[in-house]
Amino acid sequence: MAKAVASLAASGAPMDREQWFAQALQCEEDGYSATCRAIVAAAADLGFDSDDTAEDRAGAWVADAERFEPQTGKPGVVTARAIFAQALAVQPGDVDLWRSAADMERSHGTADDVDSLLRRAVQFCPQAEVLWLMAAKEKWTRQNDVAGARVILEEAFAANAHSEAIVLAAVKLESETRQDARALALLERARASEFAGHAGTRGTARVWMKSAVLMRQLGRPADALAVAREGGALFPNFYKLWLVQAQLQPPQDARQTLSRALKACPRAPELWISAARLEFAGPQRNLARARAILERARVYVPRSPVLWLEAVLMEAEESDSVARALLARALQECPHAGVLWATAIVLEPRAQRKARSVDALKHAEAHDPEVTVAVARLFWAEHRVEKARAWFERAVRADPDYGDAWAWWLRFEREQREPDSSSIAAVEEACGRAEPRHGRYWQRAAKDPDNAWLPVGEILHKTAELLATTRQL
Repeated sequence: MAKAVASLAASGAPMDREQWFAQALQCEEDGYSATCRAIVAAAADLGFDSDDTAEDRAGAWVADAERFEPQTGKPGVVTARAIFAQALAVQPGDVDLWRSAADMERSHGTADDVDSLLRRAVQFCPQAEVLWLMAAKEKWTRQNDVAGARVILEEAFAANAHSEAIVLAAVKLESETRQDARALALLERARASEFAGHAGTRGTARVWMKSAVLMRQLGRPADALAVAREGGALFPNFYKLWLVQAQLQPPQDARQTLSRALKACPRAPELWISAARLEFAGPQRNLARARAILERARVYVPRSPVLWLEAVLMEAEESDSVARALLARALQECPHAGVLWATAIVLEPRAQRKARSVDALKHAEAHDPEVTVAVARLFWAEHRVEKARAWFERAVRADPDYGDAWAWWLRFEREQREPDSSSIAAVEEACGRAEPRHGRYWQRAAKDPDNAWLPVGEILHKTAELLATTRQL
């Protein structure tokens, strides 16, 4: 094949690299995979000169591979794989290149193809934590091979002895497969160890936090509180350890903990919100005190959409007009915050909601998922089913990690006059693939200790149940 490429060039009828790759694709379509690979190998260097570095060549080849990567049901995977092989041969230490190749295999190859590629990747890049974690996740989630994932993580830790990410991945594997004793033992060892970037300290802030959270999930609140306190003393600027302590304490003790926390971490909105909610919770509902906390918070953390949102939602519990006035101030300070615009749509009287949605789409950041969901809910309220469905789909495409969008979509499909089980199943399946982790209500469901080991599908339904308690359009 190399002679053919050279012969054509010498005869005065040369073909460029892209043309040869197109011929390789044709060979793949005709069923000649070996010929396809041979053409790619022979023609890959065409179009480069002596000034082009290995990195330049690899970058061009990746662009070629992405162009030939097949659409669903069409050929191209053999061609793309062969082009990636050329790039990896000249840049075997490029972590991003291995990740791109793995993404291609995950989309078009088998589980064994992905596993084989990632095993090669970690041989060339043994200090690349992300590649080890990808390999372990593939073994665990795609092949359901927990033992194999455990072996990979053991090898990863041998190559990266002070890696927090690898230790916490091992803890996650053990805890989610309900090997609780193993998980606790790993965390106990980690709390006594030094990690990269944390010389001279025992463990890391995340290790101490994960320890406390796991103990809480296992029904050991006293141990969890003790660990959170010890970790907080070691890492006083890590606000999550303060939050865990407050969540494990009765209100009066939690108040004192949050007071100390805000002195240590005054720019953590989550601490201010937790302190305000503590005042607004229960039968007392001290709105004046909660309002004062959030006003002070905005001094320390200006232009924070989440702080404004919390204040607006608290005011809305008492008066929509007061809430809308506060929201107007919020939008002056945070004019592109989708979460505030979405709330503005919901709080408007019915007759003004459509106009408000136009403003939101104009001023919020492009494709903001919260605004998109609010518009979908408007169409739903107007019984424009296909429009609503299209906007829910648009929201999850814009940000698949935003769990609340999936939960709203599920509620929409379930509450149709004639619910379509296939539509509901499609939302559940797509959400499972996306594995969302964020969203105001999604996180509330996912972080509830009672839901600790529930799969994504059940968290989706739990979140949908929480949404039923919110203001409906």
